[in-house]
Amino acid sequence: MMSFLFPLIAAQLVLWSDRADFWNPDVLGMATEECDASGQIDDMVMFQEFTDKRVLMLVHGFNTTADSALSNYKLIEGNFSMLKDETGNELYDVVIGYLWPGNDHGGEYYQAKKHAEKAAKRMTDTVQKLASCASSVDLFAHSMGNRLMLEALKPLPANPSKKPIQNFYSLAPAVDNESLEKGEEYYPSTKQCEHIFVFHSERDDVLKYLYLSSELDRALGYKGEEHSKYVPMNVQFIDCTPFVGGHSEYFHTEPLYQFILNQQEMKIDPPESAMHLKLLENGLAEKI
Repeated sequence: MMSFLFPLIAAQLVLWSDRADFWNPDVLGMATEECDASGQIDDMVMFQEFTDKRVLMLVHGFNTTADSALSNYKLIEGNFSMLKDETGNELYDVVIGYLWPGNDHGGEYYQAKKHAEKAAKRMTDTVQKLASCASSVDLFAHSMGNRLMLEALKPLPANPSKKPIQNFYSLAPAVDNESLEKGEEYYPSTKQCEHIFVFHSERDDVLKYLYLSSELDRALGYKGEEHSKYVPMNVQFIDCTPFVGGHSEYFHTEPLYQFILNQQEMKIDPPESAMHLKLLENGLAEKI
């Protein structure tokens, strides 16, 4: 496997891992480790590397091998590297690919869910340290990776003047569709982000059937939230159904990346003025 991994690591990705032996998908490691472009693994994260950097963290979901996670991270990082702001600069200085023990078999859903909650306890401290040195931190999480990050944000102390996360791009979140509402499980997590963007698709059969059978509830990433009136004003829902026909097709969806560029350049109506949007071919969006 290593001969496959190292060319991916060289693709300008910093890798963090909470997996045992860095790559084991089934066991939580003793501490968060970092792997640089040369393949050198350090047993601690060098937070000083991210001082005054615009950081994007990628977080995979359930049932993900190291090979597939790194392949997806390379694809995502490549798509973001092609996005340039109005001054010709890339949106981020550093992209972090985070590995956690989300298991690598479809029958291990409940084990992966427990791992996500355990890894989240460590990630809480990691987010605080990263946000304290970076100029900004954005999250790009998929499926159960959203549960991990929402769990990690939940216990952070409220600080309205400096929220640790600028933009949380939540793809196909495998959490209950009421979980961001006031009084619900992850409502406190919404207070740790300037903006949260939930990308959902009704053609996602993993969430439509497998999540429903496992949790006996609808997933947030299937049709969005259950009750709009209880969702905080910094959350926006983007319907990607015309473009996303599968659980992992978000990674290949060009309009989604263009949406993020447009959103950061303020060409998209902000959450405060438009809670529900429908993604368009050119990366713009229309109100629903």
